[in-house]
Amino acid sequence: MQSFKFKEEDLAKYVEKHGFVTKHRQSELNALAAYWYAEKGLRGKKLKDALIEFCEKNDASFRVTRDYAMVSKALKQAAKKPLIQIDSCPVYKE
Repeated sequence: MQSFKFKEEDLAKYVEKHGFVTKHRQSELNALAAYWYAEKGLRGKKLKDALIEFCEKNDASFRVTRDYAMVSKALKQAAKKPLIQIDSCPVYKE
């Protein structure tokens, strides 16, 4: 698996295509929600329904009644936190 450190947009695209890839489902769902919010324009109920559908499809143990807190947190983070995408950070010496 490739490294997605400081590349949340790449992580969101990868998760969207392949499903959950690590045990850190909350951070992956947060990135996916922010990506759908910013890039695809999903808002409110459409975003919530898309996240629930994604979780049901990609996590056999997901139950809406039990795991709704995870979806709720991702919805709150989507509007507040923009995706981080840092490809390089050059360091120069004087």
